[in-house]
Amino acid sequence: FELKFYKPSTKIYPILNIFNKIDKSKPENFIKFNISNELAVDLFSKKIIKFSEINKFIDKSLSIDVNCKLNNINNVLLYQSEYINKLRTLIK
Repeated sequence: FELKFYKPSTKIYPILNIFNKIDKSKPENFIKFNISNELAVDLFSKKIIKFSEINKFIDKSLSIDVNCKLNNINNVLLYQSEYINKLRTLIK
């Protein structure tokens, strides 16, 4: 049995273009990407946004800043909470 992995296609998975352009030296970018992706999929499942709008929502979401140091788990959770609150203002 052999397991093979192939490089994912950005044509099939255009979200990879957004992920590939984020600055991966900053942990907050991973948090923002993950949270905005989860929220976008949730909004799609509730028919609030269209499938074609998921990438646009995520891309726009990445520009939101939250002023919080990510030096411990409590601050990460605080960052997440504040970022979600700011994201929700985009929806209204």
